[in-house]
Amino acid sequence: MSVGWKTSPAVLRYHEVLNRISDNIDCSIVEYTMFIEELSDIEDEYKVTAAEISLFQQLDNLSISSRIVILALNFTLLPSTEVYDYITRFDHVFVDDYQSFHDHLAYEVSNSSYKSNCMLSDGLLPVVKKPSTNNTSLWVFSDIGQSTVIYNISSISTVKVRSKLNEFKEKFKFEKLLPVNLRNTHEISSVLSVIRKHYNPMDLSGAGTLGLRQQKNGHFLRGTKPTIYLLRDDNPAACEAILEEELAKLTEADSCFNDKDIAVLYDGDRKYRDELLEMAEKLLRIRNKKIAVQYTEDCRSAEWTAVVYLHRLTTGKIPCTQSDNSVKEITFSNTIPFLNQALSRARVYSTVIIYNYTPNACTYTDNMLSELRERTDICRIVDVTDLGIDIDSDEDIDDIDSDEDWNLCFQNTMLLEDLDY
Repeated sequence: MSVGWKTSPAVLRYHEVLNRISDNIDCSIVEYTMFIEELSDIEDEYKVTAAEISLFQQLDNLSISSRIVILALNFTLLPSTEVYDYITRFDHVFVDDYQSFHDHLAYEVSNSSYKSNCMLSDGLLPVVKKPSTNNTSLWVFSDIGQSTVIYNISSISTVKVRSKLNEFKEKFKFEKLLPVNLRNTHEISSVLSVIRKHYNPMDLSGAGTLGLRQQKNGHFLRGTKPTIYLLRDDNPAACEAILEEELAKLTEADSCFNDKDIAVLYDGDRKYRDELLEMAEKLLRIRNKKIAVQYTEDCRSAEWTAVVYLHRLTTGKIPCTQSDNSVKEITFSNTIPFLNQALSRARVYSTVIIYNYTPNACTYTDNMLSELRERTDICRIVDVTDLGIDIDSDEDIDDIDSDEDWNLCFQNTMLLEDLDY
């Protein structure tokens, strides 16, 4: 069970791997989807009921050889509790990236008048609350540090839903210390540890900390240092020259990367997402390359050898009740949670382009960037304005990455592919 579409990178990857288990066992994909924008006060119940009926029909129509089913969910609200009966038909249920269910639910209940049941509270929670009535083993995999709303739990506006989520969470058995990250090279893994360190205090509920598990530093394989460009310009087009240079470098004739090894990730409000997507696709058409261009939140559990990430820094203000019951207005940015999510998709090589960057806009983000500036052993921070870099000049950008580092990236790419972490 995974949040996403049937065409999401992680879902397709699972499908490919699981279908290789045995010739006698098929893996099928079932999709439960609803566009939140399509819901209205009058038609909410009808549309969601129709989506649920479609889900149950897909499950009922599975062939007898479909012993493994991937349930791709792009919607978590439900009009009934019947989904429990379908879930308990299976011997084992694996929930991948639980935090993504949490995030989707927060968005859905905040943007729709339809607030009834949900997949978590009425599908999964009863499995563990009533173990004597089912033979289903439930496995939940989660890194709450990959959540993009956990720092603002108040975004889940329905008290009933929050209480159910907390009840489900109480059933978890947490590891106190996360193991060494084997997906990413030493430099990327170390940067992620710094990001996670500064994510932990981003609690807008007033409790003081998110309680994120500490990530051990560093993989034994070394690679290139992630580069983070900071652009003051609030125009997606400002990213184009750097993105073009990155794509040229990753796709040049003697590159060891194939198209499938590279991804361009992006996020932001709808207007800016559309502009970034159009810009990236235009550059790829010019180069005649079929490289994944994905919205960051659709990439959980996906991975690529090289990732270029485009992000617009935005801030918001929210009144937070402190531990002494006083109310304090806190300014925050979503840069840390999104950066944590996007950068972790890269195995060997990563470049981050942050535009609309404004110093002193968010204390959490400022503190993270300050520490990364000091960690020149694992990361490069390039302030385009302060350094006077001409982003239209190939020579300036080429100087940032040495040939020695680039060759090391190629070597480690091949090592990681051989080890297949």
